[in-house]
Amino acid sequence: DQVDTNPFLLDDSSLIDGRMSPKVRIVGVVIGDEAVAYPMPALAEAHVVNDKSPVPHRLRPAPVRGSPWL
Repeated sequence: DQVDTNPFLLDDSSLIDGRMSPKVRIVGVVIGDEAVAYPMPALAEAHVVNDKSPVPHRLRPAPVRGSPWL
């Protein structure tokens, strides 16, 4: 698998969100009812994140229990 190719499980291109590669690793942080995803390449470049609103990648809580992402 190459980072810049689609995962074999995502044969349906309508399932792929074009904002970033489907294989980019992220760090997810949940505080209260807010969930934020930070792409690892951005964290590697920044080293420290002093995040203030608006957050770059906001995700809403998933309706499935135990999964914080949609």
